[in-house]
Amino acid sequence: MTGAELKQLREDLGEAIGRPLSVGDMAKLCGLPPETGPATIVKWEAGAGPNGPVAALLSLIAVGCDRYPLGEEIISAGDAELFRAMMRAGIIRRLSPTGAGFHSRDPGPPDSFKQRRPHLTARKIRTHQRPA
Repeated sequence: MTGAELKQLREDLGEAIGRPLSVGDMAKLCGLPPETGPATIVKWEAGAGPNGPVAALLSLIAVGCDRYPLGEEIISAGDAELFRAMMRAGIIRRLSPTGAGFHSRDPGPPDSFKQRRPHLTARKIRTHQRPA
């Protein structure tokens, strides 16, 4: 991915989610540190662009835009719009002030499943109890 392609992707993603993306937003999507990430994005956009894992990540994120093709060998044409919508929702969630980053998902308390589905948990506990 070249610097010009990165800049175009930032513009396309902004259009896809309904608001412009700043270089800070793009840095957050790339998983870059907030202190140096925006400067890194500016440097990439003016130069050769990202490579390695960041370039691979951006190629996945790009499918949130209609401009970028989806391989029909991976996702059927009928599912493409749903997949794009899910990708856009994930981008919006990650950019929200309380959104989860790629590596910072909070799984919640260990007993959160028990609180939401007590009937399933109780049945599972009865099934797996050992005789005394």
